[in-house]
Amino acid sequence: MSPCEQLAVHYLDLDTFKTHQRHAGTSDGRRAAESVAERLCGCVREIDTVARLAADEFAVSRRLNDVSDGASLASESGMR
Repeated sequence: MSPCEQLAVHYLDLDTFKTHQRHAGTSDGRRAAESVAERLCGCVREIDTVARLAADEFAVSRRLNDVSDGASLASESGMR
């Protein structure tokens, strides 16, 4: 990535995940988090990055090609 490239970073925190994990068990919670990660990976391009930061936290970094990418990204209602 060159110094002039722009990057958008999304931080996602799954609501009620820890409650679900406590009731359903650690293995079910792990599978749910893996499912979220797979869905996030399916929503981004190959050049973008998805990272799991904690049990219920994810980050997505997306490279922007130009200013219009940032504007269209900001207008999206959410990831698929």
